[in-house]
Amino acid sequence: MNEPSPTSHAATTADTPALVVGARGAVWYVAGTEPEDIDHRQAAALARETPPLVCHTPETAARLGCPVFPAFDVLELYAFVRPATFCLPTSRGLARALGLDLPGDLAAEAAVVAEAATLLLGELAAADDEAKEEAAPIAATMARDNWLWSLHVLQALGPIGARVVHGGIDVWTRLPEWSEHAPQGDPSSLGVDPSEARTRLTALLGSEAEPRPQQADYASAASAAFQPRDDADQAT
Repeated sequence: MNEPSPTSHAATTADTPALVVGARGAVWYVAGTEPEDIDHRQAAALARETPPLVCHTPETAARLGCPVFPAFDVLELYAFVRPATFCLPTSRGLARALGLDLPGDLAAEAAVVAEAATLLLGELAAADDEAKEEAAPIAATMARDNWLWSLHVLQALGPIGARVVHGGIDVWTRLPEWSEHAPQGDPSSLGVDPSEARTRLTALLGSEAEPRPQQADYASAASAAFQPRDDADQAT
């Protein structure tokens, strides 16, 4: 199989604007054009008209002071392409995770968001067939719930993603069986020294507990029940 280059699917997001919001302003950026400095009101209006590329949709909406809007959240794409892989939920976090130059201003952050989307889709496109076979059903299942990235993801998966696939959650049926409990260890017998019983009781009760010598005596005496036996049927 001829593997596609990591940038072969750049066109899938080339026309999608990236939006990054700061404390006092925002940047609207389309790859290949000059970043546009806009205010929060303009940014919210543009985002309502065209779902943008963003990093962390809820945080972006909160900074704009508007309800959460449909968006291509690159953090969601990152979680899909690199599941269970740590990434700080910021543009700088994406840059660090993907080996990009750390952005120094909002315009550079917007460029990072756009480049991160391209790199992650390219990573999917370059995956082996086994990984694509697992990813495609999941993406198709998420498409039925209107996940915005679904079409881009399925396109990046090529012929495998183009198939009519169902049952994306079936991936869980292929996991090996596991138990909630640890395997039972070899039988053993560990003794408890009377002084250890007293010390442990004191630690459990705490320094403010009322002194009860009889209780400590009982714990010390009961420790004999935990001593190893020479014979299997030996009484305590």
